[in-house]
Amino acid sequence: MAYFAVGALNISYSSDSSQTSHTRDYLHQDADTFWLRGLREKLMQAVAICISGIHQNRALAIGGGAAYLRYGSPDNYREPSYVGWAMRFLSLFGSPEWKRRRQVFRELVGALAKEAFGDKLDDMYVITALCTDPDMQGCGYGSALMKYVIDKSDSDSRDTWLVTTDAHHFYERHGFSTVRMHTLNATNTNIAPVIVRVMHRPANASNMTQGNEQAS
Repeated sequence: MAYFAVGALNISYSSDSSQTSHTRDYLHQDADTFWLRGLREKLMQAVAICISGIHQNRALAIGGGAAYLRYGSPDNYREPSYVGWAMRFLSLFGSPEWKRRRQVFRELVGALAKEAFGDKLDDMYVITALCTDPDMQGCGYGSALMKYVIDKSDSDSRDTWLVTTDAHHFYERHGFSTVRMHTLNATNTNIAPVIVRVMHRPANASNMTQGNEQAS
């Protein structure tokens, strides 16, 4: 399989790692009533993909855009200030409840990551988005993209971390384990609780696993 830096791709499915089905329900159900919600979400995705991903060379795709991954490395980690400005501007176009839930989610993720890793965060790789076209799932595209970043982090002897709400089994197969977990409840009881997991993979975890298997 060939993977490549993302150029001009037509990615029609959700490309935000926080926008899994569980998190979408928490953020939007009975809260996001803005009439141009669809346009706002597409613009936010465009900022994340085109500016944060492509411009900073932190995005990969495979299969002509069938799967997409965005990541950060210790030497290419921080978002440009104008990305934050753009996101804050677009966030103005939403209901107060949607803004509140979004802020709660972001603050929770930041607090869990800081509690788990402390100052080490700046020295780690991070997976910020991974998604696959639903029609192409099971083809190994997501795993191929993960392998690319894992190989890079291993070659740099750097740990990797990520946040997920419903894909922890997938990441466990790639050497990640849950180090922090929190159940997030919306004020509306019709919305199922969201289990937020911070996951960690130590550098060269594959080599350590193979060594343990040989020793046993």
